[in-house]
Amino acid sequence: MNITKRLFSSVARVSQREPRSAVKLHFQKKEESTNFKKSFPVYEKKKPWDVQGITKDEFFGQKYAKMSTQRRDNFNEKVARQRRHRDERRESDREYYSKKTVHYQERLTVPKNPLSEYIYGTHAVLSALVANKRASFNTLYLQHNRKEAPPGILKLAKQYNLSIQDNVPKGTLNGLTGFGVHNGVVLESKPLEFPLISTLGPCNGQDGTYKLASIDELYNSVQELSKEVVKSKSTNQTNQVETEIETPRFPLGIYLDGVTDPQNVGAIIRSAYFMGVDFVVVPDSESAKLGPVCNKASAGALDMLSVYKTNSSLKFIESSKKNGWVVISTTGKLNKSEEKSLLSKHSELESLDDMIIHANELNNICQEAPVLLVMGSEGLGVRTNLFTRSDYLVGLEQGREDGSGIVDSLNASVATALLISKCLG
Repeated sequence: MNITKRLFSSVARVSQREPRSAVKLHFQKKEESTNFKKSFPVYEKKKPWDVQGITKDEFFGQKYAKMSTQRRDNFNEKVARQRRHRDERRESDREYYSKKTVHYQERLTVPKNPLSEYIYGTHAVLSALVANKRASFNTLYLQHNRKEAPPGILKLAKQYNLSIQDNVPKGTLNGLTGFGVHNGVVLESKPLEFPLISTLGPCNGQDGTYKLASIDELYNSVQELSKEVVKSKSTNQTNQVETEIETPRFPLGIYLDGVTDPQNVGAIIRSAYFMGVDFVVVPDSESAKLGPVCNKASAGALDMLSVYKTNSSLKFIESSKKNGWVVISTTGKLNKSEEKSLLSKHSELESLDDMIIHANELNNICQEAPVLLVMGSEGLGVRTNLFTRSDYLVGLEQGREDGSGIVDSLNASVATALLISKCLG
């Protein structure tokens, strides 16, 4: 009979002899408790002094009573070495946690000025110093030695007579920036002020100028500011001969409606500056804060590009349209029910077919009139009030038939960059 058969036969005998619940355990079980050990019995291993029925001190006294002198010296040396290593380990842990506590306190007890803004990142700090749009700069903090600092930043900091603090602990910079990716460079300065405008004025496409109506919040007055459009440059290369052509054009502006993510706003401003957009307008409320996080995401373009605010979106859009600006809003593909619902709520709209244009038509419109491109948030899109006041609606066609509908849109900054390229391409 093999092992398997003997095992099954023994189990059968036990099952016939008494119920399974009555089978006695052949090992000592600890006292039942309300924890894990209540349901799962464990083996109890007795201590050697308990087996002999003596105390722990008596057991070790008997064990080491007959040691030779050499063995006892070796044993004492081993015990001393273990105690020495234990004390060294404790001291090392004490120093580590002491430094960690100081580091943590340094990070939390940095005297941040509530009236200042802490710009961080190499490009953001350099752009702020180059643009010089802020009221004042206070202190430049460097994680490493000033000799290792970016030369452009250090040169401008000395030119502005800024206070420079180098070899600043990383924990201090983390505290100043809220754990932003500061690259070891932080600049304390006054917050960037954004002009409040009420409307976009008339534009002259022949000499590339346009006007802005700026609101003075202190005196509640309106002041007209003339702005010169940045000339667009196109490069044609034939047989390694490069020809640069400069032609005046109508301005292109971007209005951000309800974009609340500072990373998205920063990325949009970065793309707008890089591709030649003239200005960006954001609402005074329900929009991302144009602070250090946005500045870092824009790689410093927030200081370089003209950015304005408005406290009345509808009036701003309507007055700008009266001054000849073409308002183009972005939209996704509307189904029949959504289109019917929109037309029923707004009787002034006869049909959306005349409003919807292809993205390739944007360049032709930009060559004929100044354009304000309205970008909405990723989730809600452009608000209906602005949507219905637009001259045209434009969207980007999806290149893949995705029946799941999981990836049915683009990131706001990516969509903005693609539409800017269509406008200025």
